[in-house]
Amino acid sequence: MRIVTIKPGELERYREIPISYTVSSVFEVIPADRGLGGIILLEKVLEEAYVKDYDEMGDPSNWLEDFHVSNWLFLLAMDGNTPVGGATVAYDTPGVNMLAGRTDMAVLWDIRVHPEHRGRGVGTRLFRRAASWASAKGCIWLKIETQNINVPACKFYAGMGCILGEINAHAYKDHELVHETMLVWYLGL
Repeated sequence: MRIVTIKPGELERYREIPISYTVSSVFEVIPADRGLGGIILLEKVLEEAYVKDYDEMGDPSNWLEDFHVSNWLFLLAMDGNTPVGGATVAYDTPGVNMLAGRTDMAVLWDIRVHPEHRGRGVGTRLFRRAASWASAKGCIWLKIETQNINVPACKFYAGMGCILGEINAHAYKDHELVHETMLVWYLGL
């Protein structure tokens, strides 16, 4: 497997990699003493699993229309000529709220591994390459957003050395997302 940088015009290849996953457990966010005593994340197995597909909320091919991506990095993990993983990093881009106008921080905008290749180190290699690129840009933080329903991603980010820095139970106003809690991870570079 090799990791290659692609141009924005090649995002159709990127889109070939599914980002859907099965939600079989969630992290319940439990504030102790109304949050003054800290917050506990307790993994709860769901009685009925369901599939979540982030591409239904925003197709990668639309990023070019929605953002000025000249400062973005697009990576593909290739098995021969087949894309099996991808990662995108946003840096110094007006309109990307997660960057908060900072130029010392990058955002891991997207990371995906084809289901048949998960658990084989593809995500780890993509993540490390993304962090290395952000560090080379002078960033001191790599920021990543996920949700409490994506337990595997949370465990992955923690395993990569990230620290959970924000929990926002009221971040999503879309009716279908209102039951999800935003979890924002930070990796010091």
